[in-house]
Amino acid sequence: MALSKLTISIYFLSVVLFVQMGAGDDPLQLLGIDCRKSNYFPAGAGSRYHKNLNILLSRLQNCRACIGAAIAWIFEKCPLKKRAVALYECCVLIYTHKNIFHKIGDTTYYIYRTQNVTSPASAETITEFLDHLTVEAIATKTYFAKGEVKLAKSESTLYGLVQCASDISPADCKTCMGELMARIPDYTGKGGQFLSATCTLQYEFYRFFNA
Repeated sequence: MALSKLTISIYFLSVVLFVQMGAGDDPLQLLGIDCRKSNYFPAGAGSRYHKNLNILLSRLQNCRACIGAAIAWIFEKCPLKKRAVALYECCVLIYTHKNIFHKIGDTTYYIYRTQNVTSPASAETITEFLDHLTVEAIATKTYFAKGEVKLAKSESTLYGLVQCASDISPADCKTCMGELMARIPDYTGKGGQFLSATCTLQYEFYRFFNA
């Protein structure tokens, strides 16, 4: 397979978090890695596909520490796989043999904070807040927005952050966010982070980003 035929799709869905996160957070914390549904490289190790993948991954320059850690984990946990996803606090790396640019991701990942607890806000309140942030994000060049809201019937404050990949349309960004937000009622935790290949959202009841 020629180098030009190998599609490597890299989405820095949470790059802004690297400078927005609280001082106590670890930006290089591994959230998850997934290559369960992927086939192996054709011809295995040493194949042209394998060599081309190594070349392309070695050329990545942005957010070098985070992407470097992601590459290391992928090579360790997903050797010879044609598709893999590595999720970190400050970046998401995806490579695949299929073209996923300008498309909405078909797989959703959820990272919970606390399970089986009473949330200070209903799923409807959380969704409405994140939908408002999505509208703000779509109006920016970076497809990024964050904010907070004081809950009327509680002493708690709800914090949220949303971001879409820059290669999709505003309509697709809203659709992607809608698909993530549709999963919120399925979880009972006090906060969490939902991600796909093209968008991410996070909500917590503590400030997880700088003002």
